Amino acid sequence: MLKREVVVTKFKNVRVVFSHLGGAAQTNNHYVIDGQVAAFPLYVSSRFRAKLFLPDQLKRVQNPAQYAESHPNASLLQKTYERMKALSN
Repeated sequence: MLKREVVVTKFKNVRVVFSHLGGAAQTNNHYVIDGQVAAFPLYVSSRFRAKLFLPDQLKRVQNPAQYAESHPNASLLQKTYERMKALSN
């Protein structure tokens, strides 16, 4: 019961609605939610709804493609994708 009533759970299940989400045209600031400054930026997508992101995550996704291609686990990940593709056929 308590788990269902936690604000984060309500937010995840779209049971909490904010009047002004981050990046709204009025503010264009992803750190402002309902006029309050948030610790983490909030982005809204029609596909993924509202999502909070850690600044470290945002820095990582801005790395060039060669960062992922040269990662030590890249070849293992590629093999995993190939196995998954074979299993799906």
